[in-house]
Amino acid sequence: MLRLDGRLRQMKERYVDRGSYFVINRGRQYGKTTILRALAEYIRPVYAVVSMDFPGFCEDVC
Repeated sequence: MLRLDGRLRQMKERYVDRGSYFVINRGRQYGKTTILRALAEYIRPVYAVVSMDFPGFCEDVC
């Protein structure tokens, strides 16, 4: 796996710290979940991180 330190720092500074929304849009098995989990761990000392999963959401609520 590649080192993500620089990329995580950029994501934090460009999006998280500014309160911006962002999208990670890539094909299958490109590392989207991996980068989001790594970002969550990277920012956890400063931010409250909440992980949500929506696939079954409408079955219970809708």
